[in-house]
Amino acid sequence: MSRPTETANLYEPVSLDDFSEILKNNEKVVAYFYTSFSYECKITKPIIRSLAYKYKDILFFLINVDRYVDIADEYGSIKRRNEGYACLYKRYSRSKVVLFQHGKSKAEISSLDHYAAYRFNPYEMYEQKISTIFA
Repeated sequence: MSRPTETANLYEPVSLDDFSEILKNNEKVVAYFYTSFSYECKITKPIIRSLAYKYKDILFFLINVDRYVDIADEYGSIKRRNEGYACLYKRYSRSKVVLFQHGKSKAEISSLDHYAAYRFNPYEMYEQKISTIFA
């Protein structure tokens, strides 16, 4: 079973099998794929934590792509480069949020760059996407 962090619905995965089973058995899951060295990830991680407090009916996962390589490869479309450093979309490291419903990927938010186009702050961007997809 996954280890909970500070809220009842914010977790870190234990293994690929565990994460796969959780996706199958839960209606709404938000998976945040991040690296420890990306500035975007340092901005996004607290946003995801805040959203986990707000949306108690959704399971949130924090997935470090360098620690959980198999989960990142299977569910996050993460490509590896340069001795194992994570690379999202064959460019450079960025945070990525994947919204799963009934075990299937329904939406992805791949970068904070998009929020400028919508004139949202990052929290509002993630909140709007989550509430729209899981409405």
